[in-house]
Amino acid sequence: MYSIPQNHDTLSATQDKQTTEINAISTNKSSQGLYAEVVVNIPLSKIFHYNIPPHLSEYLTAGMRVKVPFGNKAVVGFCVGFTDTPSIYKLKDIIGIIDKAPLADNNMLKTTKWLSEYYLCGWGEALQAVIPPVVRSKTRNKFNTFVRCCDNTTKLDKDTLSQIKKRAPKQARVLEVLLELSAKINVSHNEIKNNGNISPAATLQKDINYEMPLKELIYISGCNMHGLRQLEKKGFITFINKPVDDLSTINNTATLQQHLTLTPDQQNAFDTISKIISEPKNSVILLHGITGSGKTEIYIQTIAKVIEQGRRAIFLVPEISLTSQTIQRIKARFSRVAVLHSHLLGTYHYSQWNDIKENKADIVIGARSAIFAPLKNIGLIIIDEEHENTYKQETSPRYHTRDVAIMRAACENAMVLLGTATPSLEAYHNAIAGNYQKLVLPSRIVNPKLPPIDIVDMSEEVHKRRGYNYISQRLEYYMNQVLARREQVILFLNRRGFAPYVHCRRCGFVLKCPRCDIPMTFHK
Repeated sequence: MYSIPQNHDTLSATQDKQTTEINAISTNKSSQGLYAEVVVNIPLSKIFHYNIPPHLSEYLTAGMRVKVPFGNKAVVGFCVGFTDTPSIYKLKDIIGIIDKAPLADNNMLKTTKWLSEYYLCGWGEALQAVIPPVVRSKTRNKFNTFVRCCDNTTKLDKDTLSQIKKRAPKQARVLEVLLELSAKINVSHNEIKNNGNISPAATLQKDINYEMPLKELIYISGCNMHGLRQLEKKGFITFINKPVDDLSTINNTATLQQHLTLTPDQQNAFDTISKIISEPKNSVILLHGITGSGKTEIYIQTIAKVIEQGRRAIFLVPEISLTSQTIQRIKARFSRVAVLHSHLLGTYHYSQWNDIKENKADIVIGARSAIFAPLKNIGLIIIDEEHENTYKQETSPRYHTRDVAIMRAACENAMVLLGTATPSLEAYHNAIAGNYQKLVLPSRIVNPKLPPIDIVDMSEEVHKRRGYNYISQRLEYYMNQVLARREQVILFLNRRGFAPYVHCRRCGFVLKCPRCDIPMTFHK
């Protein structure tokens, strides 16, 4: 399913209209007599007005979720703005505020407003779709428990330890393990100090290493939780809970690789992009490069250019399975990188989303849903393999990521860079019409010659050979040659349903869609 070719002028006009509307429902809520504008998750494009109780007026901000009475029940909605001219119906009071901070900023409200009107869905549905479920469900950070020995433990003498060992051998084993750990750390610390290389970081590391993970301590000592609690009561140990920090966005201290040298074709394309991106304004570029022409290197160096300007970038890939490969390449060049897609585990997903919201990441990598990342000050949105149909959302709101990216870039005065070897009809049409700027990479970096391609008419095979054969004579010949050389063959089967088409062997008739020229897929 493909979206209608995007009219860039219509999109710009729509964006200007959205800006006016959002500004009209100002997010300023500090004055008296204002009413909250709330949308709920229903397939109805309507804004509902509610009274703001005095005790909530100081805290409510556009973009927050609120609990409101809706009919004979209470539902969760999004506050999208404020007005001094409410509807004529009797207004109800907001029950409460769910969030401490807005989940959607002003630009995200503009984008979702446009999304609801362009794709004919409720504004509440659009907001519900762009905020991940783990964020809406208030997923909390997981904690790891560590055990640290107290001053009483470090001052234990052998007699006291032997007495504890007679009465509670497993508890004594816990103390021995912690004392052994402390002794090792002290030895290492003294060696550094004697060499004259001690630093505040080394001192801090000393204190950190006195701790041992609870699970590891239980495994080594054989002591259960009840025994550890007894040691805690006696003042020998203390428990410390630390949040699980799975984030690699702020602690990527590995040595970063240098950028590669560009080919003449790459350099020409990059110079054009750099000239456009040096003046922050909304623009769309179609980078049409054949396979192996080095589009990814242009992406990376363009991201570096944007970061130099103090702005941020979103890098979209068509499949979640491709994110790991892209992450490796991006993290080899940049340190503050976040990942966002629907297959992330709950806690990790929430922590990545929260890191992005708190400006701890400069680059966001992900699949389709990453276009809604709460990234601020966006300067660049890259859509790799923009022709892929996986950028089309199949459930409501049925948006196309490319169109949403163009709209969001318009709100942020950012550039959209569409990369592909086979442009979609919509993108190619807009490039020819002058709505997008087209850049071409005509040659490959390595092995400049593309492999030869033979097209075989399978209807002729029916007349050449008896019966129906799935493999043509030519393909069979080349496969036998490859296998004779002890090489391998890869066959790609692009099939949906039981058969890709219904074909008459005698007359060659193919059953096609009555509205277009596409063969009908047979489902058994």
